[in-house]
Amino acid sequence: MTVDPFEIASAGDDDNADSWLVTYADAITLLMAFFVVMFSISKPDSEKLDQISGGLSQALHKKETAASPFQALAKEAEL
Repeated sequence: MTVDPFEIASAGDDDNADSWLVTYADAITLLMAFFVVMFSISKPDSEKLDQISGGLSQALHKKETAASPFQALAKEAEL
């Protein structure tokens, strides 16, 4: 009596066919948490962010440039 290894492996595959998806979702969640933590401890430079937003606005052919949130904070700090 010989046992076919493919029969044993395929017997339980119905329940665990998408088990890789759980591992993938955990990895993506951990990556997102890592980048959120890295962003939260960073010190953004408002001048660079304004240059980036201006460049993106020009590249996307916007007629008006949106005010940067850092500009609003700078104005509040001056008051």
